[in-house]
Amino acid sequence: KYGADVVANQGLKVITTLDWDMQQIAEKAIEENVLKNEKDYGATNSGLVAIDPKTGNILSMVGSRDYFDKTIDGAYNIATAGRQPGSSFKPIVYSRAFEKGFLPETVLFDIPTQFGSCDAFDRSNTPPCYAPDNYDNKFLGPISLRNALAQSRNIPAVQLLSMVGLPDALETGK
Repeated sequence: KYGADVVANQGLKVITTLDWDMQQIAEKAIEENVLKNEKDYGATNSGLVAIDPKTGNILSMVGSRDYFDKTIDGAYNIATAGRQPGSSFKPIVYSRAFEKGFLPETVLFDIPTQFGSCDAFDRSNTPPCYAPDNYDNKFLGPISLRNALAQSRNIPAVQLLSMVGLPDALETGK
């Protein structure tokens, strides 16, 4: 907008919502946990965004574990990448459920479950059938909402979304 000379030489004042102390904590958290995540889950890169829930301001953002590491596509900012939201949407679903009267103690079932119009024995996930799995490929059986969210279990989250309703969950997300 202003040109390279103005940006470099005219003393522009940059105002940001970033919190330097929180940024340092975020960078340290990525550094300390990324190698464990690579070993345990094969995740070669990592990112983190901390947002003030009252204002929506970004307080810290780490887009990659190492910007200069080409082996992990480090120069790619995974925090701003256009990707599916994955587990980051689960707290929104749970929040809407709590607004509707569900309790942290409410029990759902972490068992093989099919959603949509499914053949009873078809786990192929051919639309309109959806049969989610958990990241550890295990099923824990009866589980409270508190524990299902804490452990980021996929099947109870999809069950809860089904009960809350997609339009209501999306409205909460907005």
